[in-house]
Amino acid sequence: MQNNLLMQRYSQPHQSLSRWVAHYWGWQIPAGRGLPDLFPGTGGEVLFNLGAPLMFSAFPLSTDGEQTTYRFMVPTGEAVLLRPRKARLKISATGEIDILSIRLRSATSFPLFGFALDELSDMPIPLADLGLFFPAVELLGLPYETRTSLLEQWLLALCMRCHTTDSAMIWAIDRLYYGEDLWFIRQQLGMNERTMQRRIRQFTGVDARYFCRTARFQRALRQLLTESPIYCNTNNDDYFDQSHFIKTCRLYTGLTPSRLLTAQFRELNYYLPARLCPLIARGAIADPKARYQGGG
Repeated sequence: MQNNLLMQRYSQPHQSLSRWVAHYWGWQIPAGRGLPDLFPGTGGEVLFNLGAPLMFSAFPLSTDGEQTTYRFMVPTGEAVLLRPRKARLKISATGEIDILSIRLRSATSFPLFGFALDELSDMPIPLADLGLFFPAVELLGLPYETRTSLLEQWLLALCMRCHTTDSAMIWAIDRLYYGEDLWFIRQQLGMNERTMQRRIRQFTGVDARYFCRTARFQRALRQLLTESPIYCNTNNDDYFDQSHFIKTCRLYTGLTPSRLLTAQFRELNYYLPARLCPLIARGAIADPKARYQGGG
């Protein structure tokens, strides 16, 4: 990697993995440049650190200004699962950064990996601690295309022993992610409220209301990143008014939208660039019992 060159790569998964994986991404960043914070989300990342050791600091969300920080070091050649729900992750490195990551969809981890997300913490979790093994050191020095090809082989092998094929719940969480009404989805599935909440916590790590709130913020932030750099109004159906969005933005990011949406953050963030986002038709899957095909 050239000393002054920032490299960002993105690619789509094989069709057979598209129900589990949103996309792959890789960053190579020169020493001395900071990484953006990773905000609470709805999906997850399987992140491979192929550069200098990374220090993760977790800041739990707080409305009273009090915060406790937790730290975790990811050495070179190690892989971790990231799935922050109620904490913001700050990431720093002492040298050149070389990251490769698998962006997991919202309902991926429980059926594919076999562990319930409500049993996990917001800190990075080594793959070995989850019973998952991939020789990450073998990715060192390889080009991006070769790296992602090896990851796909590993993921395809995992799919062969998929722990559950609950297409109905995968469909439900996908629809919640895109703003569908919870009551409507529950009626479609024929579940009582208690069972629905338990299943959503297993698949996402949080209750339905919090999941929907987080998804709503992520949709609005993604929209703002594709619009004018000058923040004026949150012209988004998900929020009643600008003050509502500002309050939510401060909860999840610690910043107001105007302070968050800097030129640097627009250049480097964890959202798929607008030019690469596939067009997804809302409501394309009408039957929750049908085979699940898409989602975010």
